[in-house]
Amino acid sequence: MTPLRESYSDWLRRQPLLIQRKHLGDKADLFNRGQLPLSKFIGEGRELSLAQLRASGYQLDGDTVKFARAKQKLDELKLPYATPDDITDVNALAEYFTLQAGDLEGNLSLTNYRGIQPHVKKATKRRVIEAPPREDQVRFNPVSGRYEDSRFYQPNFAVHANVRRLAEELPARDRDLLFQLDRKLEQRMSLNERTVVMDNMRNLIGRYRKNPQAWGNFKALSNSQMKFDLMNISDSIESQLRSGVDPLKKLLDANYIDPVLGRIQLQQIHDGFASNIMAKNKWEDTVAPKIAKELRTVFDRHLLVRHPIIWERLDDKKMRQFYLRFANRLALADTPDLDALSVQLGRELYQQAAINGDRYKWYALGKSILEAPGAKKFYKLETFGVQKRRMRSRMSGQYFGPYYDTQVWNIQITDKRIREYSQLTRKVDLGLRVAVTDEKSRLWFRPGYKTYFLKTKLGYYDTRIPITSTSSFSDFPTALVDKPLTDALNWAAGAKYKVDGDFYDFIEKLLYFEDDKGKAKYYNGLNEFRHYFASRSDTYERMKAMEWLRRGDKSFSNHPFIDHRVRIYDRGLVSPQGGESFKLDALQSNLY
Repeated sequence: MTPLRESYSDWLRRQPLLIQRKHLGDKADLFNRGQLPLSKFIGEGRELSLAQLRASGYQLDGDTVKFARAKQKLDELKLPYATPDDITDVNALAEYFTLQAGDLEGNLSLTNYRGIQPHVKKATKRRVIEAPPREDQVRFNPVSGRYEDSRFYQPNFAVHANVRRLAEELPARDRDLLFQLDRKLEQRMSLNERTVVMDNMRNLIGRYRKNPQAWGNFKALSNSQMKFDLMNISDSIESQLRSGVDPLKKLLDANYIDPVLGRIQLQQIHDGFASNIMAKNKWEDTVAPKIAKELRTVFDRHLLVRHPIIWERLDDKKMRQFYLRFANRLALADTPDLDALSVQLGRELYQQAAINGDRYKWYALGKSILEAPGAKKFYKLETFGVQKRRMRSRMSGQYFGPYYDTQVWNIQITDKRIREYSQLTRKVDLGLRVAVTDEKSRLWFRPGYKTYFLKTKLGYYDTRIPITSTSSFSDFPTALVDKPLTDALNWAAGAKYKVDGDFYDFIEKLLYFEDDKGKAKYYNGLNEFRHYFASRSDTYERMKAMEWLRRGDKSFSNHPFIDHRVRIYDRGLVSPQGGESFKLDALQSNLY
């Protein structure tokens, strides 16, 4: 119901952007941001266009001014290239493509939005701006540990590497020119946008080398070719995504396809579980302190010059602890968001120095550290390019307020030692979930310890892996890990299971059933069982684990763990129950 005294302007301001656009057209953004009241849209009883508003003396700001300034820069930019040999300096070329990917909002700026055709990408961009992702549009990325909007393309290094490989077929001078341009654009646009630019230049130069016809207007030629290069790169990314998203297609591969480790055998993960744990712990004891010292040599002087008050309040011990935690944070190699990591580092330094601060101060301090000279030895900054974002309410989850152009940056690890640790960490994490088929890979529980142990020839080895869920580890009382609990956990760890071969074979046939009488598509549409399996995020890893166990006809056990209420669960990819294994009521009664 509309309030009795609410004006049309007030009512329209409460409506979603889609409704505002139906009423105001291309002027809805100006109205929504509060740049222009509704009364200004009408002159002499008629609605005014953007051009008429500008002619009437109103100075449009925001996106309109950005575009006008970018257009002026483009007009002033001289690219007098008639042949590839005329390109002697890539700076002007880099500026041209930066404008196309940024304020000019050309086809290049659509690269990271899902879709192949430009008009489909524009529609995706409009939906991204107007509404948050639906539940089915959110995907969990096990590499970064974050939930990501599937309406965006993540940086695709494989497609970029393939275009670089094709560029290597050009003459040496042309190839070096493209690689130099790619490096120049590294801090200006996203990886996928750089891929489109490289493909654009590769096609223009390659076509000229085959048919040396002078370029009449380089800007027009590049812009007309850009649409096809955008579609080509988007199609390559989309093909990779579709092949990787369909779990039933991935199951046909003989290897286990892990997002971090690539193609690997589960037997290899199982057999190397104990050695991977020891190698990971050794890295933390020996390599991490070395990296912390190297980080200190890079950032200490920067901290002293830029933030002397914080520097004076931190003694040597606190500094060593900070850099060690910094090294361990980088060692996760989960492509952290630059802004989030900046806040995390800044807050930690302010707390260590016992100085009051706020989120803006934490961010400024952390960002200055992460962008300090010399950081490229350990990591580099990778951008998705400029994306439009609005504020989001924590209470309702709805977007509100004006749109802001946000430069999205992630941190890509370049140090080989840090990448080695991320590989070991992933192997251990996956090993915890792979079934145990022999005693060498079994983990043990001991009274008074909140971590797992391995049995070795020299005795028990502390793995440092918590036996509790991560969130409850620090608060869980060590006193509760007594002999009755460890006996129960060791018993649970020794419980044996086996995959029912006949049932597994039946499920496999049902999933891959194909009618051989010309109605395969029809019957596939009726196969709801297949649709259900394909929609589950855990289908691939569970079915792959069962395939491995079924092939070897192996009995197996799982590594148990406990939560804050001392309920026992399985970590296994394959388990006979979906929830807790059992409760220890006697122990639980002592908790309350």
